[in-house]
Formats: sequence, structure tokens, C-alpha cells
Amino acid sequence: MNWLFNKNTAWKQMLTVSFLVLSTVMLASCQSALFTYKGAHISQVNLIPLTEGTTRGDHLDTEDVTVDYEYTRTGDNLRLGGLISYSSALQKTFLTVPEFYIRVFFADAQGTVLGYRGIIASGYGYSSDRMRFHELVTLPPGTAFMAFGYSGHAYDSSHDDRVEKSFWFDPIAH
Repeated sequence: MNWLFNKNTAWKQMLTVSFLVLSTVMLASCQSALFTYKGAHISQVNLIPLTEGTTRGDHLDTEDVTVDYEYTRTGDNLRLGGLISYSSALQKTFLTVPEFYIRVFFADAQGTVLGYRGIIASGYGYSSDRMRFHELVTLPPGTAFMAFGYSGHAYDSSHDDRVEKSFWFDPIAH
């Protein structure tokens, strides 16, 4: 019991407890930053302007995925639809994509993320080479732009010696 009252030991304990509390607070703040994109900035090149009224369309081409999309914005509502295709290189090299997630980000006029929404979450193989999506979204107030981001994992076999690839596209400026 004397060690509790030893000045050196008490000082070390207080320092250890302070370090643990500070580490926990910092980790918690990092964790919230890792799990939310709100307040982050989208790279200028990835911003898609949301024009009022007419139906507009385009595509996002990356090394792994092509997203052909069209949208119609009416006030704070966005009707968004499209087709997502894995690249031929991904399909030829890997047999299965057990995980694939794509989301759409909504940003203000400065490119600051106001919100986001998952539009496809799939897994356990190629259900098809293409995935369609149709969403009706209520936009966060002040939305001027959108952007797409995705992540996935691909494998060349289901055996223990399989080769895997993680792939992603992140529209956020780093």
C-alpha cells in the first residue's frame, strides 16, 4: 500500500492516467472524423454541378469502375439513376468482388460536404457485370454539387492462396 503514497509512483500514475484519457479523447475525435465526411472538402475536379430543371447525364471513368449516370434536380429533390460497370481489367483479372460500396456526396458552393448517401452495397460475387441504381434524394439545404466515391475488394479465387485487390475512389481533397 505504500506505493500508492510514494510521490514518484503517484506522479507516474497520474501521468499514465492523463495520457490514457488524452489518448482516448484524441482517438474518439479521430474516429468520428473517419466515419463522417461532413465538413470535408471535395476536390474541384470531382465536383458535379447540380443544375436545376433539366435532366443531365455524364459518366465517371476510373481504373476499376465506370459510373454512367443521369440526374434531374427539382428544388431540394434529386432523381438520380445510372449504371455501374466494373472495368474489363478488373473482370478479367479477378473472379469475384465480395464487397462493393458506392456513395454520392452532396456539397455546397465551396465544395464542403453537407451529407452523403450510399447508393449501392453489394457483395458475394458478380451478380452481373453491371449494377443499376435509382434514387430519389432530398438534398441537404445549400447543396450545389455532388460527387461519387466507392470502395471494393476483388479476389482471383476462393482458395487460401488467393490474390486480392482493394480498390477505391475518394473524391475528398487530402
